[in-house]
Amino acid sequence: MTHNLEPIASSSFEAHDDTRPDPTERDWTKPDGFVQSLLDKSQAMVCFYEPATNTFLMNENLARRFEVSKSSTLESFLARCRQIEVVPREQFEAFFRSICSSEPVSTLECSFDTHLFQVVPYFINNPDSVFLTWYDHTETLESSLRKEVFLTELSHEIRTPLTAIKGFTELLLHQPLTREKQANMLRLIQQETERLERLADHYLDFQRHDAVVLNGHMDDVSVSHMLDEILATFHATTATHTISIQIEPENMTIVAHADRVRQCLQNLIHNAIKYSPQGGNVSISAFEEAHEIVIQIRDEGIGIPADALPKLFERYYRVESEAHRAIKGTGLGLQICKQCMDAHGGSIHVESVAGIGSTFTLRFPQRR
Repeated sequence: MTHNLEPIASSSFEAHDDTRPDPTERDWTKPDGFVQSLLDKSQAMVCFYEPATNTFLMNENLARRFEVSKSSTLESFLARCRQIEVVPREQFEAFFRSICSSEPVSTLECSFDTHLFQVVPYFINNPDSVFLTWYDHTETLESSLRKEVFLTELSHEIRTPLTAIKGFTELLLHQPLTREKQANMLRLIQQETERLERLADHYLDFQRHDAVVLNGHMDDVSVSHMLDEILATFHATTATHTISIQIEPENMTIVAHADRVRQCLQNLIHNAIKYSPQGGNVSISAFEEAHEIVIQIRDEGIGIPADALPKLFERYYRVESEAHRAIKGTGLGLQICKQCMDAHGGSIHVESVAGIGSTFTLRFPQRR
C-alpha cells in the first residue's frame, strides 16, 4: 500500500515550503475546527498530521502525557520526543519520513516514563493526511508477563503437594509406623490436600477472568462459626504459629455468600502463616464499627515494602523483595479477596511494615 504524500523537507522537520497553501485558509484544519474537535472527543492519545500543509494537531491526552502544549507544532513535538528519547532518533524520524513518502508505513514501538507505546497510523484521503494513535500497552504487557509467571508458579505449586501426598501415602502403605507417626503423616496429607484445593480455586478464578459473581443466596453468616471452622484446619497444620481470635459481640453475623467469604478468609489466614515463616502470633479480631462489620487478620511476619502496597491487589502481582522471592505463590489470592469484597459492597485494606508484619482489614456493610 502506498501513500502519495509530499516528503518533509529535512530530517530536522524545520524547513517549510512557502508555496504550500496556508493551512489557516482551510476551516477543517484550524485549531478550533472539525479535526481538532474529533481529537478532543477521543479518549485515546491521538494527533493529526497533513504533510501537504504541514498541519499538526493533537489532543489534550497526548499533550499531557508528553508534557507539551496542545498547540505545539510538529517540529517542537518531535524535538520533545527526541529530548526524552522515546525511541532512537533515526528510527523516530524515519517513521515520520515514511508517512510523507510513498513507502509503506508500519507501526512504531517506543517507550517513555516506564510506559510502552505503539504508534499506529490511520491514513485518510482527500486530502492525504494521517491520524496517529498512541496506544499504551504497558498494562497489557505487564499482565501477560504476570500471567506467564502465574502459570509457571501454579505448575510448580501443584507438583509439590502431589509429590508429598504420594510419598506419605507410600510410607503409610508399606512401612511399619507408630500410631503417632501415622497421625503426623495423615495431618501432612491433609495439609497438602487443602493446599491443592486452594490452588484449584485460584486456577478456576484465573480461568474466569472476571469479577466475582455471587451465585446462590446471600445468607446470615455467623462470623464466629465460620472462623472456628477455618481455624480448625489451620490449627492442625501449623505447629510454629499461635492463632488467637477475638470476636465482639460473639453472635455477630454478616449477610454474605458463605463460600466466597470463607475463601477470602482462608486466603488471608493462609498468607498470614505463610509470610511469617519463623512462626509467631496470628491474631484475628472481629468487631462492629460505624455500621460496618470489621474483620482484621494480623501477623508478625516479613511485612510488605511500602512501594508494593498500591499494587498488592492486582491480578498476578507478587512482591519483588528478597524475603518474598523465597516464598512461592500465584499472585491471585489477594485479588480474589478484593473481588469478593467488591461483590459484597465492602472493602479490603492493608497496613504493613517490612520486617514487622501486616494487618489486613475487611469491612462488610452492616445490613439490618
